[in-house]
Amino acid sequence: MKLTIPPLQVDPNEPFKDDLFQRRPFAESLTNLVKHCDAPLVLGLDAPWGSGKTTFLHQWKALLTSDPEITAVYFDAFEHDTGEDPFISLVGLLADVARHTEGSDADVVEQRIIDTAAKLGKAILPFAFKSVIRVATNGLLDGTLPEDLDKDAADAVEASIKQHLEARQGRETALQAFHQAVEQLTPDNGKLLIIVDELDRCSPRFAIEVLERIKHLLSADNTIFVLATHRQQLEESIKGVYGPGIDAGRYLQKFIHISTSLPSFNNDNQRTNSSNYFIHLLRGMGVDEYVGEEMDAYDDAFRCFDKNEELSLRDVERMTSCIAWYFSVTKKRNACLHWLVVFLAYLKVIKPYVFYELQQDKLSFDLLVDSSGVSSWLDYGSYKDSWGNDVDFYLKTWLEYCLMDKIKPDDDKYDFIVSRLNGIGFSNRKRVLMHLVEAMNTFKLQ
Repeated sequence: MKLTIPPLQVDPNEPFKDDLFQRRPFAESLTNLVKHCDAPLVLGLDAPWGSGKTTFLHQWKALLTSDPEITAVYFDAFEHDTGEDPFISLVGLLADVARHTEGSDADVVEQRIIDTAAKLGKAILPFAFKSVIRVATNGLLDGTLPEDLDKDAADAVEASIKQHLEARQGRETALQAFHQAVEQLTPDNGKLLIIVDELDRCSPRFAIEVLERIKHLLSADNTIFVLATHRQQLEESIKGVYGPGIDAGRYLQKFIHISTSLPSFNNDNQRTNSSNYFIHLLRGMGVDEYVGEEMDAYDDAFRCFDKNEELSLRDVERMTSCIAWYFSVTKKRNACLHWLVVFLAYLKVIKPYVFYELQQDKLSFDLLVDSSGVSSWLDYGSYKDSWGNDVDFYLKTWLEYCLMDKIKPDDDKYDFIVSRLNGIGFSNRKRVLMHLVEAMNTFKLQ
């Protein structure tokens, strides 16, 4: 059994071969948009952390390799958040594209991009009007001109202003030359698609610099940017730099022309991206070998939590790891405990403080269902499993049986639980949950 999450492999020849989340139609829609829209354009792709956007981006990029009209490149912004200006990293990416372009003039195009970018960077990046004035006045001024400024300082400021005005045309020429070099990366009427990922994980200052470099330096006539980010988190980064009073959403409108969201898959069978991924991971990690024919029972139990909590794909990965840990360390591998196993994995990932209280044996039945949050949706008949049974009823009944101080001996609603526990050697009902907690707590989530 695997204890780590197997990565989703992207087949470069068939990137959507196992389209677990049915996102190929969305990728094809984005491709059509890139082909038919006017450049330059910046598209925002909004998706929360842990929703699978990076995997989707790699699938989409692989799909585009066979399209002669689009040259697609991927840029991990977080990986390049090392302190240097993002313009340097992005130019390096473009030079790499030129280096791997077919044709006898590939080296010429690469060198032209480097040379024009160097001239542009020298002309623009270090220049700031106020800093010029500070230098000209030996640091005495911050950009304002008092009336008693002596003649030498005034002459220095005047010279600096003149230099600034004369340099403006040079900067515009350098920018035009750089854009012309970038346009050589694609065939006539082709598009250069730059996919920027992980922007929401960058330091606030670097994230804003990426946006500014794209808008002011990199928007060539053939270039389209896709900024894949959690927009809410990016807005928090903007507030972190400019203060809580800024309208971050409106600020982003200066950089992002249109926006869309990564779609979630749902169908009439109540399946979601998360529930599909859960079954995929159970099989990929080998848990299905232990649960056998009761895979559907685990699926039903998980879907009840997913229905009420809208679990992210990252949540699913961590919950599945907890379940795999349980089966790897315990001798009691009968799948009949599926409700409790999934419930405890949910607590360990989503409500760790409740899991800890349970580990300390501090929770009664009422306290557990209240503190875990499940009391708000433990109502009969709200969701049915593959056999038409009320799964909410099953979870509540399991927890009652394991935690209630007194159980009526003639209450037959617990008969199916008693028979199953006896079948795997559990004679003490109040040890059931603790056994699962101890097994699942063998390893720690990172």
